[in-house]
Amino acid sequence: MIADHSAKAGEGTSVAKTLHRIEESTLKQEIEAAGFKLVAEGNFLHHAEDPKDIPVFKAPVPIDEFVLKYQKPQ
Repeated sequence: MIADHSAKAGEGTSVAKTLHRIEESTLKQEIEAAGFKLVAEGNFLHHAEDPKDIPVFKAPVPIDEFVLKYQKPQ
């Protein structure tokens, strides 16, 4: 299981240190390149009102997060 804070599309890992966020597609690419298989996604922590341009620890609104479930390689 992976739960992380969403970055804007196209930001990849460029805001990981400044905003403590990662782009979901970038994380998926890295994990799947290591052989893991995506088996489920959870939308229960998504918050569309998050502008994704402020550090997660100082956000005045709920942070948009994604949750991914992977199966390890056999």
